Amino acid sequence: MPRSAAFTSGVLQELLRQLEYAPAETHLRQMDAAEKLLEVIESSRLYPEDFITFRITGYRSDRPGPRTSVVGAALQRDLVTFIQRLSWDLDLPQTLERGRAEDMDTLARRLGVSRRTLQRYRQTGLVLHFVRGDDGHRRLACFPDSLERFMAGNSDRVAAASSFARITDEQRGDIIARAVQLGDDGSVTLNEAARRIASEIGRSHEAVRGILKRSESTRRIFAEHGPLTSRDARVIERARQRGISMPSMAERLGKSVPALHRAVHRLRLERLLALPLVWRHDGGDDSVQMPRGLMQRLPHHALIDGDGLLAGAGQPDLALMRMDCRGYGRLCSEAARGLAVRGATPSVERLDSIETMLRHAAMLHLRMMVQGLVPMRQRVEEYVQQPVAALPVQERELVLRLLVDLLDRAIVDADVDAGDTVVATGLDRLDAALQEGQISARPRRATSRSAPVEGGIGTLLRQRVPWEWLLPDRNDIETAGSADECGRRIFEDRFGLTGNAPCTLAELSARHGTTASAIERRLRRTRRTDGAGS
Repeated sequence: MPRSAAFTSGVLQELLRQLEYAPAETHLRQMDAAEKLLEVIESSRLYPEDFITFRITGYRSDRPGPRTSVVGAALQRDLVTFIQRLSWDLDLPQTLERGRAEDMDTLARRLGVSRRTLQRYRQTGLVLHFVRGDDGHRRLACFPDSLERFMAGNSDRVAAASSFARITDEQRGDIIARAVQLGDDGSVTLNEAARRIASEIGRSHEAVRGILKRSESTRRIFAEHGPLTSRDARVIERARQRGISMPSMAERLGKSVPALHRAVHRLRLERLLALPLVWRHDGGDDSVQMPRGLMQRLPHHALIDGDGLLAGAGQPDLALMRMDCRGYGRLCSEAARGLAVRGATPSVERLDSIETMLRHAAMLHLRMMVQGLVPMRQRVEEYVQQPVAALPVQERELVLRLLVDLLDRAIVDADVDAGDTVVATGLDRLDAALQEGQISARPRRATSRSAPVEGGIGTLLRQRVPWEWLLPDRNDIETAGSADECGRRIFEDRFGLTGNAPCTLAELSARHGTTASAIERRLRRTRRTDGAGS
């Protein structure tokens, strides 16, 4: 499927994940329900996730506890993306009972706007579906009723866009020439120059500013760089991980070193705020006091033995899984609480503590997955009457993805205080999947050309962690293995590679009698690529 926009909230992303193994009829029903829901969404209102789920699936959750809400503007964008992704799975024809869909080029010409303008309209509710045209190719198109619904609330906006005259190459050259004159002053910023030029020629500030920014990428006119963007922060982060010093990057960007640190800090915060974390306040102590069992003998995604997991036997420790489930929920809740700072940006120390909590939560999640997969794998082997490891490549990948997905959902949905058992819930859902025929009872015989799934089950388990970028991979561990003993020990303690819970920079600095900054520098020298911002 072509690349599509990311979801703003987690509710529609989770619904889409649950549809991975559902029949086409379910996809079509929920796609139509999402489009009907889109008709009543107001951009400024808040919509509870339970309401969204009920309107699309017809299922009303009766689970206790707090629920999050989604603002209408974000929900509109997510619903458009949800419908678009489902339409790809359905392989829709271009002509249906609702009419014949117009492709984007045809629609843009008829409305008198550009394709880029149509793309922007999708953010405010214009629904496009993937359809298969007469030539056999699939492309985005708009059905008549979808366009009619959008035009009912946006006709003035479309009319204004259709009457807009594009800036010609000659006008663009005049804008740049005028900017060069203003830039010679040395005191005029790009934004101020764009404002002056826009008022002189009767164009929008943003249009002129965009032309000047694109020109700056090939020819430096203004001495200042402008505010550091998220893209700048990602470049700074990658350069820093490759050993480029902050002072040299600051000189290149025309910024101070503290400004670069603040940009990277904002990037880390943006990543964390995008996670589907919910703070469930239970009135207890604010500090996370974990039992010893949750701090030791923890597995790590980069060190998982995939072959052993497919061949292992035994029964899961249900008491430990209940404790892990509580600990996982508590860590995620405390991470969400740490981000809920009103009127202030969380400090560097707070962000590091939150990221460390999430690394710890990922290890507890993995331990539950490792234990729960054994009985679920055995249930499948009883059904297909052969080991999962002996299945052909495609069947094995389907089985592994299904098992990991079902168990992950059982962990997320489990309410251990109400008596829920992760393994029992996972097995119940697996039995339902087997009854629906999602796994063939008579798979093809494996051949000598069968190859393991790329990355194996370890990769599938890692992909179920929403904050995957916080975890080191095998390449990081191999790189750290060439460091000196002290560097290796710091790296192992930082990410919990010895089986103990991961450590914050403050804990490591106290343990080694140095500063957090010194520990951070040591980690960067030890690990070439650290997406966690360590």
